[in-house]
Amino acid sequence: MKRVWTACMLAAAVTALVGFGQLAMAEMGPGKMGGPGAGRQGPPPVAERLQRMGQRLQLTDEQKAKIKPLLEDEVAQAKAIHEDSSLSRPQKMEKIEQLRNTTHDKIKPILTPEQQKKLEEMQEKAKERREKRMQKQQAPPQSEPQK
Repeated sequence: MKRVWTACMLAAAVTALVGFGQLAMAEMGPGKMGGPGAGRQGPPPVAERLQRMGQRLQLTDEQKAKIKPLLEDEVAQAKAIHEDSSLSRPQKMEKIEQLRNTTHDKIKPILTPEQQKKLEEMQEKAKERREKRMQKQQAPPQSEPQK
């Protein structure tokens, strides 16, 4: 009888732990640490990019409506570039950079002069972050000093 009771308690504890784990994962949501999409590579979704641009540049609803299809087109083209197995990684990176510049050139006329200046500052900071990330990825692994 005692074994049956112990087995039931053990089963209940395991069920509770599994349930709490699933609840925690659901609360984290996509892209959150440990949740589905964690460590996502590539550009953020169009809606997220548009929202960030809207906040940083104080875009009007009309400007957002004009910019959204440009970002959607950029994402579609970037996906095609990433999936093109005939291109080397450096070639893909170059094409993505060209695509990014083309998209920004299409966005600039939609913006006011003040917004254009702010966008250029944002682009420069993003470029610096990308270069730092690339340098970090290309740096040889550091070995510990010999004793």
